[in-house]
Amino acid sequence: MNVFNKINNVTVPSNFAKEILRKAGFKKNVVVISNGVDLKKFKIIRNKKDDTILKNTKSLFFLKHGIDTGKLIILSVSRLDSEKRIDRLINAISLIKDKIKLDFQFIIVGKGKEEENLKRLSRKKGMDNNTIFTGRVEEDDLLELYGESDIFISASDVELQGISIMEAMAAGLTVVAAHSMAIPELVQDGLNGYHFEQGNAKDAGDKILRLINNKKIRMEMGLKSELLIKQHDFEKTLDKFEEMYSRCLYYKSFR
Repeated sequence: MNVFNKINNVTVPSNFAKEILRKAGFKKNVVVISNGVDLKKFKIIRNKKDDTILKNTKSLFFLKHGIDTGKLIILSVSRLDSEKRIDRLINAISLIKDKIKLDFQFIIVGKGKEEENLKRLSRKKGMDNNTIFTGRVEEDDLLELYGESDIFISASDVELQGISIMEAMAAGLTVVAAHSMAIPELVQDGLNGYHFEQGNAKDAGDKILRLINNKKIRMEMGLKSELLIKQHDFEKTLDKFEEMYSRCLYYKSFR
């Protein structure tokens, strides 16, 4: 930390991350600047949602993985490593699957050390017919998948911001996420989604089921996501970095 205290400015992506540095004894200026998300890309997929012809045109990616956009789609995007807690999401949905009246698919995007364990857990929980593991996904296919999904879920314990949550919000999705670290700075409970207690699969399942059963709330919360994510537009992130660098150079010129 002594080395860091020789630095004039440090940037972090969230207020939570800033507080970590403060508690660790960092005394210099800490500037919160979001990692940002390219909202232009997501505007295109939102427009596609409103175009009936385009909406019914599916990519080879959807056909390859058997993704049926006629069903309700619950989406998770992350590394498949232990700290991302995908196992909790599988457990949560397994608890409510018999209560879900709609046909649904749970799409898990990502690769990682826990992939085979998660597939085994899915089979053990009787989720085979509803769960699809896609592995890594190309950007265009991922954008389309965000656009076709209905609910985004995350159980991660280790988010200093949450890139995939920001992407989901940019796509106009309602988010159900663990009340953990920086996530509450993105997901405002009852506004653009719901928090659930860390490690509590029943609580997570109840929140997901609440959204499945109420399309009106899903749509309203999705619109709130679109509004809230505007402050994280990548263009604003670039502006803030430029402003900070300009200020540093200005003060340096007087030394």
